[in-house]
Amino acid sequence: MDINEIFSKSSRSSANFSGKAVAVFTSLASSPLIYGLEKVSAAYRLIKDTPLSCTKRLKEGEVHLALIPSIDYAQGKGSWLVVPDLCISYKGTARTACLFFNKDIHDFSTIAIDKTARSEEILLRILLNERYQNNPEYIYMDADLDLMLAKADAALITGDAALYWQQNNLHFIDLGEEWLDFSGLPFVSSFWCGHEL
Repeated sequence: MDINEIFSKSSRSSANFSGKAVAVFTSLASSPLIYGLEKVSAAYRLIKDTPLSCTKRLKEGEVHLALIPSIDYAQGKGSWLVVPDLCISYKGTARTACLFFNKDIHDFSTIAIDKTARSEEILLRILLNERYQNNPEYIYMDADLDLMLAKADAALITGDAALYWQQNNLHFIDLGEEWLDFSGLPFVSSFWCGHEL
């Protein structure tokens, strides 16, 4: 399936739509998925936004295709079709979904969550509940590790910010590694969804 094939059909909800559009979020992890789209963008309008806003644009019919967090699809935010074989996933080390901490994981009472974390937050909750039998309180903050650890026992930071904060912090776990070790499965963070592919 190529991009022209995807756009050969119109969106179900195109009342507010004035042309073919694709919503993407930009990060190091999404770069391989959007590189080619940036080179042939004359065929459609490429909208760069946050992961949450990409989902919202798809739900409202503003775009035909969007790169969205897997949890948004799972939570039923829309009845979309998934583009096969194209996703952001990690079989082991991700480095873009990390839990930073200053104490033992079993002793966490509060965790600060990066406001942009979507699928990673649910993954963390599953791991803490199922693997570590820990159900801490969660607070949501911007991805500033120093501020987060000043208010919480641990901090979940995702995306490019996670790569930045790893440079000077040795106390973190990689959620991709934890998930693979726990489940034997890769962690699928985001994938392409669209209307009537």
